[in-house]
Amino acid sequence: CLEECRKCCGGHGVMLASGIAQLCVDYVTYVTAEGDPIILELQCARFLIKSLEQAQRGEAVSGVCEYLTTTDDLAVRPTSKEQLRNEDILDKLFAYRARAFVQEV
Repeated sequence: CLEECRKCCGGHGVMLASGIAQLCVDYVTYVTAEGDPIILELQCARFLIKSLEQAQRGEAVSGVCEYLTTTDDLAVRPTSKEQLRNEDILDKLFAYRARAFVQEV
């Protein structure tokens, strides 16, 4: 897509002033260094699903997916603005929503 855009701009597409040339360089470097974004997304989804299955079996889950094992956040129901500013309550609400997203997959 970026390459097509660059080609459509002719000579201006390769000039740094257009911004397209730098985007192309950044994107190519990103893909080379990190891998194809689709593959990374699939690997991430696979990891999340495996972690959810471990949590449901009562097994230990790695640190970044610990939120999959907690259930106490269901009792959190903020009733005031102060509670919505409370980081612990927000953390529990985000964990609940993230867990729901993973379970939907």
